[in-house]
Amino acid sequence: MNGKSVKKPGKLGLVLICVLLAVAVIVNICCAAFRTTLDQFLGSRATLSDGLLKTGNTLAEVIQEEGTVLLRNENSVLPLNKDVKKVNVFGWSATQWITGGSGSGQCATLEVDLLSALKEAGVEYNQSLVDMYKSFLDNRPFTGPRGGALHTYPEEFSRLYEPSIHDESCYTQTLLDDAKAFSDTAIVVIGRVNGESNDAPLEQYKQVARDGDIVVDDSRGYLEISTEEEELLTYAGENFENVIVVVNNTNPMELSFLEAIPGLDACLLAGGTGALGARSLVKLLYG
Repeated sequence: MNGKSVKKPGKLGLVLICVLLAVAVIVNICCAAFRTTLDQFLGSRATLSDGLLKTGNTLAEVIQEEGTVLLRNENSVLPLNKDVKKVNVFGWSATQWITGGSGSGQCATLEVDLLSALKEAGVEYNQSLVDMYKSFLDNRPFTGPRGGALHTYPEEFSRLYEPSIHDESCYTQTLLDDAKAFSDTAIVVIGRVNGESNDAPLEQYKQVARDGDIVVDDSRGYLEISTEEEELLTYAGENFENVIVVVNNTNPMELSFLEAIPGLDACLLAGGTGALGARSLVKLLYG
């Protein structure tokens, strides 16, 4: 020791050491007690059994079936006749299906959207219409890990994308004529997505032309239908025998257009369907 004495810790030091030891013991006990949960959250070894996954998937579909609201059903259009094996699906949002909002309300995966659910059920949809919407805009911007309402402004996250029915570069006469020949049943999808940290804008920020600029319509709010959607719904009501509106949204909406636009026979309020819930919509469409 070279003649030097070791300084003993004072009372404050002893208290600090005791607290640290107590914390270490408690943390170890908690880690042992909750090791399975911690492994599932932090590790890659944890897996869910097939039985548990099946039970969860079934529950998700049941929740969607019971949560979907039938807002309108004129002349008992729904359920559709089982012989209706072809449908036209209108609306850009049909190709960018909404599972949930943002933050705590988001859904990490999409396994079944409306289009794939129709296909699973043996119902053919008009692929030409879908291809047109995808060529207009293939993916919803401002989504993904660095997007979402938590990392964008409302005028970015809550944008509307819908080509005008009068835009012949999108809706060619051939496309429209072929749609009428394909099926007399039209499903029109209206989509709205909002989420944690972002209020729905009081204006509409929208892209209405392929590769076009973002325009602002301050006469309508985000939770109202846009001019383009109104024109599309009007066209569908005038040209198809059965018209079903599907509202795929994460917020309440102003839906008086259901009474104002002639020819809209039925409407389902689907909400955000999660990863699998869209499968239940087709079951509801066909009873």
